[in-house]
Amino acid sequence: MPAIKLAWSEANSAYVALDLGLGTYDLTVAGKAAGQVEIDGDGPTYILVSGGRARRVPVLLKEGKSATEGVTGADGSTDFLHLAPGTYRVAEVEAPAGYVEAPGIKTFTVGADGRIDGRDSGQAAFEDDYTKVRISKRDITDESEIEGAKLTVTDSEGTTIDSWTSTTEDHEIDALAPGKYTLTEQRTPTAYDQAESIEFEVRKTGEVQTVTMYDSPISISGEIDKRQEIADPTAKDTDANGDGLNTAETKASDDGSYAYTIDFRSTSNTWTDEFTVEDDLTAAVDGRAQLTSITTPQALEDYDGKMNVWYRTDKTPDDHVDESGANATLTDGHENPWLSDEATASTLGEDGRAVDFTGWKLWRADVPTTEATELAVADLGLEEGEHVTAIRFEYGRVEQGFTTRDGGWDREGIKDVHDDIASAEDTAAENGSHTDDSGTGTGTAYAPAIVRMKDTDGYTAGTSLDNYARVDLTRNGGGDGLEDHDEDQVTQTAKAVTAPPTNLDQTGRNVIIGLAATLAAAAAAAAALIYRRRHAYPDPAPADGEDDGYEEDAREREYRDDRYTDGYDRDPYGYDDGYRDSYRDRY
Repeated sequence: MPAIKLAWSEANSAYVALDLGLGTYDLTVAGKAAGQVEIDGDGPTYILVSGGRARRVPVLLKEGKSATEGVTGADGSTDFLHLAPGTYRVAEVEAPAGYVEAPGIKTFTVGADGRIDGRDSGQAAFEDDYTKVRISKRDITDESEIEGAKLTVTDSEGTTIDSWTSTTEDHEIDALAPGKYTLTEQRTPTAYDQAESIEFEVRKTGEVQTVTMYDSPISISGEIDKRQEIADPTAKDTDANGDGLNTAETKASDDGSYAYTIDFRSTSNTWTDEFTVEDDLTAAVDGRAQLTSITTPQALEDYDGKMNVWYRTDKTPDDHVDESGANATLTDGHENPWLSDEATASTLGEDGRAVDFTGWKLWRADVPTTEATELAVADLGLEEGEHVTAIRFEYGRVEQGFTTRDGGWDREGIKDVHDDIASAEDTAAENGSHTDDSGTGTGTAYAPAIVRMKDTDGYTAGTSLDNYARVDLTRNGGGDGLEDHDEDQVTQTAKAVTAPPTNLDQTGRNVIIGLAATLAAAAAAAAALIYRRRHAYPDPAPADGEDDGYEEDAREREYRDDRYTDGYDRDPYGYDDGYRDSYRDRY
């Protein structure tokens, strides 16, 4: 648009431009920008240039004249007294904070007798509009209004302007002074993730200004994958691949040592408050193996980079309370008011955790989560004959994408009871490494936990080495969509084999010996079967209170019966609709 040159007007003592169209114009004085002029069509537009800057004024005064100003009081009025006879114009120059100046100019005349427009007094009334801010809290997935979010608006100085709890209706803030403000979600509803703060600016207008903050629904989920080496059995005349389904080569050793790995991950769409991995050392409980050591896992995306390792033995009292006070959930530095809210009291303990640590002992606290740490059972100082029967890895907050295996894994095949590996150490070394943006490597960042066991004389033909692990993760106290649980089991079964016949000179001697060996093996298998049926997998309790001479913990009976109905049960502890009620009682 070509420049419009203003012309000097003697009558107005001002530079004048006529017949300008509606719009905004740039004003230049002596070749320098002096600001903008908005032509809105509501009468003449008067601009005063002072100090090289343009300022809109309601009335153009002639040289040597000055305006009379007044400021309204609490009642919204101001008085102009003892005006000399003449015609006057009155306009609102500046509205109160949060209000918009009323447009237009009022004109009145003071007569020689002091009367205003022929009356004893006169009044010029202006009606100001005000700013209108509507704040909406919505679900990002369906635009529905979210109830229960605690919100706060602060000004540029950090002063709180308004605080409220969201409902199904927009929140209104009227007469908010123009400027910059910040909307902050102080607390989310339990089912939603906290939104980032929003900075918004209130304009000087009477039009409704809308600010919308979105929350994302929380979805908590996790997975665990357990893989086992094939142990060389200590029992004579047994086959390590007893059911013929093992896929890895047998790991031969002098003492029946073997190991298995535990990988786990969070597949949640956000962070979790609590992430716990527990390994019920079933083979140790059954007396068929003993734990010798563990290598802690390595994972990225843990909040504080620390974890606690816990253990339980066959001599640990069920009501044992560890005196250390170790608590990864409450001491990792993350804050979540839901962990101490009355609404979560029924699902969380006084320690703010969903998983109960009663009956557990601390093995080591603040173990680095990005470094492998070797923990030997021999260093625990256990009593003679005391054995570790369970271990637990306790994380507090873990971020989205937390995992011990680079690249993750799919679900196909990982729940097979014969999820075998050739070497636990090789598997850990192959998991991957991490390099930061500078190109500096941080070493191996992903590696599973390695659990090392040694089978005992209790591992005989017809028995099995069973190892079961699970992961529990929660957010905001748990509940629908806010918790998840996953399990995995691996097993190995030993089978009796017939000793090969010995070729001797005496005719038929080898047959007799072979037959004897076969009968001996059959007798041993029968004895083992009887022992197994009576002590490991008992028949249902006899009717009419008849005593079968065997007592078994109800939880163990349920576990064994469910587990061996079809060879393997992915849900041996019954994660069903009643799980929440007994969650802490069980764990």
